[in-house]
Amino acid sequence: MLKYLLFIAIFIAVVAVPNTVQAVEILFEHSTQQQLSRGIYFEQSRLMTAHGMLDISVIKVDLHDPYVYIAPVASQSELGLRETTSSLISNAGAIAGINADFFGLAGAYSVHFGPMIRDGELLGAGNFVNAHRNEFAAFFLDTNNNPFFRYMRTNIRFYNNGVENIELNALNNIGHALDWPVAVNRLAMEDTSQVDRRFANTVKIVVQNNIITQVSQPGQTVSIPENGYIIILPERFAHYRSRFNVGETALLVVNNNQLLNIDSLQAGIS
Repeated sequence: MLKYLLFIAIFIAVVAVPNTVQAVEILFEHSTQQQLSRGIYFEQSRLMTAHGMLDISVIKVDLHDPYVYIAPVASQSELGLRETTSSLISNAGAIAGINADFFGLAGAYSVHFGPMIRDGELLGAGNFVNAHRNEFAAFFLDTNNNPFFRYMRTNIRFYNNGVENIELNALNNIGHALDWPVAVNRLAMEDTSQVDRRFANTVKIVVQNNIITQVSQPGQTVSIPENGYIIILPERFAHYRSRFNVGETALLVVNNNQLLNIDSLQAGIS
């Protein structure tokens, strides 16, 4: 008998909620509920409050149902590509989705601000989020179906021969601009052809089994090794290629201020 997973997709979008919602006085409420599938319900409520009308939409999910799977999704066509919510739902085969995180409005591509985690893998993150203050909280769901929120700050660093010769900006997170070096692994793409179409004269440092195996020429497309990653240097950092040499040891360090074990998380999104 075939088992079908029901996907709850979390999408990159801007969501604005009035600060008054938490302490609002409800004068009248009318709610309707629709069952979307086993263990998944869509509830709509219209509230008359002391501050005016509020329309609230909620997806209720039975976390104990083994056929329900919760995960964040982004564009499956190209890294950082902005798509409509309906397209993301359709491409992911999702039953329902909730908007999450923030994104830039300039151009057809954008980074997601906070971390994105699925099945114990960090799909993407940036060093700039919450760097100076707790600004963007993130939702997490661990492998025991415990949901919680944290202000997560990611720290991504790269060393060759034990020296930090370049400062990284992000992991697998490239938007409409590429101004700072970024680490990219196979969770994001198999080769750099899509990046090379968007950005000219980037240099790639290819790392396999913790050894630098290639330092590309500017604009050269490279493959990303399954047991490794690459460092992409934007055009204005291309002259830094002389700091890296084939055969040197390499180390990519990714940690977070909350000491969260990414392996124990089935989902995470800002």
